[in-house]
Amino acid sequence: MKYDKRDSIRAERMLEIAAMVEKAVARGRPADRELARIFRQNRSFGSHDRRIYSEAAFALLRWRGWTGTLEQTGPRALLQALLLDSDAITPHLCALADSLQIASETLRALGALDLADKAQALSGMNGGSASPATESLIPAWALDSLPFDSDARSAWIASIQTSLPVWIRIDSGHEQAARSVLESNAIGIQPHPALPLAWRSDRNISRAVLNSSEAGHIHLQDLSSQAVALICAPQPGESWWDLCAGGGGKSLHLADLLGETGSILASDPRAESLRSLHERARRANIGIIKTRKSAKAAEAEIFDGVLVDAPCSGSGTWARNPDARCRTDQAFVENRARLQVRLLEQAAAAVKPGGKLVYAVCSLFKQETTDVIAAFSASRPDFKPAPFRNPLTGEDCPGQLLIDGVSEQTIAMFIARFSRSAP
Repeated sequence: MKYDKRDSIRAERMLEIAAMVEKAVARGRPADRELARIFRQNRSFGSHDRRIYSEAAFALLRWRGWTGTLEQTGPRALLQALLLDSDAITPHLCALADSLQIASETLRALGALDLADKAQALSGMNGGSASPATESLIPAWALDSLPFDSDARSAWIASIQTSLPVWIRIDSGHEQAARSVLESNAIGIQPHPALPLAWRSDRNISRAVLNSSEAGHIHLQDLSSQAVALICAPQPGESWWDLCAGGGGKSLHLADLLGETGSILASDPRAESLRSLHERARRANIGIIKTRKSAKAAEAEIFDGVLVDAPCSGSGTWARNPDARCRTDQAFVENRARLQVRLLEQAAAAVKPGGKLVYAVCSLFKQETTDVIAAFSASRPDFKPAPFRNPLTGEDCPGQLLIDGVSEQTIAMFIARFSRSAP
């Protein structure tokens, strides 16, 4: 394949940017933040360039268990990672190969292969060495923390090595307007069979579209995240506290389910997150959400329901954030688990007798899921598991649910629901 000077420049910049991101991640900085910093400093990069450089950085992080890092293996690591992800050979890939004195005619796009065939192809690229193990794609310490047998674990690892679709949530009653916005931007969607307001797209939706005045009722939100508010199941007129609201996606969903008939208090120590929530609520014309920076001030109040969407390791997001598996260790997971128990105990005091307490984490690790629930239940026998139906499948759940993300093509999420006994 022919390429020109621009493709050679792109190949050089891919390497430079991937190396910068790799070093930033090693210092504990999220890859997307480092990429945003790089792009702010290089305004001349067009959207095509930004996409190429982002894909390169994330491919290197996603496949480092097989290819090694740039520091370990050199530019060959990036070339192999990109081939493992690619559906076609591009000019800038050829330019990168030629810089390594690898004939571009020998390159093979491996993106469409399953994980076992990718391992075999990589072995061939490395001179017939042993095929890499599936488990080497995640940190060794994490293997025993996963709630799977070996087959299910392999299926989950394979799922986090592929790109997930984009999921959005539409406010009830605004489906037609949302469809018009997306169609006018050539964005195809497919509603989830069980959740008609959960739509998926196989192409990215730009911030410009989502932030437009016509898109106030379109919310970027993963499918498993949408399940959380549905399991909360707020009833008209109820009061709810979203203890760790963040950017407010679940607060906004609770408000839509309440239909402006109740009240929601959203708390988060980060002022920037609360400002984002205010803006999103304004654009969606939602008036029942109040915010508070300090969660402690709400402990004196009492609510029909409290949602604890707790800070966690984020292992359930490793498909979307492959760098997170490089920035997390066992000590971090254990620290998060202790925090999660404290947050549940804090929230429990604010639940009315007969009220609901819902715990959610985008993690698969037992320390942050079933172990946390066991510790909380032992200390608070007045909170009993509250059975519910899995909103994605309709199956009965005995008070807790793990969405592993494999079949639904979404991030993983653990959700538990309790009811407080009446005195």
